[in-house]
Amino acid sequence: MRVLYVDDNSTLCDIIRTAVELRKLPDVDFVIAEGGKQGFDAFFDAKVAGKPFDAVLIDIAMPNLDGYTLARLIRTLELGRLGKPSRLAFITAHGRDMVSSYEIEANKVEFCWFRPDDMPNLIDNICQWLTGSPDCKEDE
Repeated sequence: MRVLYVDDNSTLCDIIRTAVELRKLPDVDFVIAEGGKQGFDAFFDAKVAGKPFDAVLIDIAMPNLDGYTLARLIRTLELGRLGKPSRLAFITAHGRDMVSSYEIEANKVEFCWFRPDDMPNLIDNICQWLTGSPDCKEDE
């Protein structure tokens, strides 16, 4: 499984990458893109190369190209293309009342996790989302 995580917060990128790697998920290639533009470029390049991402985790609030726009661009790029669309999820520091339910539904976003509220279980939730398995604990 190929996973793209797009966030402009490099510290959070490192934390999530390390935490996911510690779980030693089988056959998960976890790629980081720092910012929306880099995220779109990575997604596009992977699609063109025939190695698309299976799942994309997107921060909503990023400068230049925000998460909502990135999700729309991904869905637009996938229109009319053969193959399975990528699974999308948002991770955000926005309050729950500031997140657009329209954008979530229109772009077929499966989950929206909130920082800091969801942080205690965020990595477990991401791993469960990726693998479909409730047993996704750190490797001892």
